[in-house]
Amino acid sequence: PPFTHIPLAEARHEAALRQLALRAGLVLPAAAPGRFGSAEVQQRYDDLLALGLASADGALRAAAFVEEVDIADLRTQVTTTDIAALKEVAAALETASGHHLGAFAGLLAARGMVYTPQVLAADEYQAILDGGRTMGRGRGRGCGRG
Repeated sequence: PPFTHIPLAEARHEAALRQLALRAGLVLPAAAPGRFGSAEVQQRYDDLLALGLASADGALRAAAFVEEVDIADLRTQVTTTDIAALKEVAAALETASGHHLGAFAGLLAARGMVYTPQVLAADEYQAILDGGRTMGRGRGRGCGRG
């Protein structure tokens, strides 16, 4: 199942970012699953959750969208820092998100559907797909460390 290992990978990703934040002396907000301080973020979460709960196809589409947002956010954040450790973690997280995005797109393709990128430019999205992930049967299916 495609979602079996991804939560573990996401927990590792969050732990890496939290560790960097703590080393930088940042105070992290208390995390409440599914609750966000921004009304816009809360609405996006609620919409994606509803899409994901509606069907397996919806869950794959929602997951692919989240990975796209993650990739775009990481690319933006890495341009705002000179901290090598942060750049390294961001690069690793972007790679992992690319694996996950490729897996979700591949699983949709195996179901006869095409995922159209919503955040990334078409050429950026295609470059991620061309990076070795095919039909959701590669490392992006939870078989690797990403």
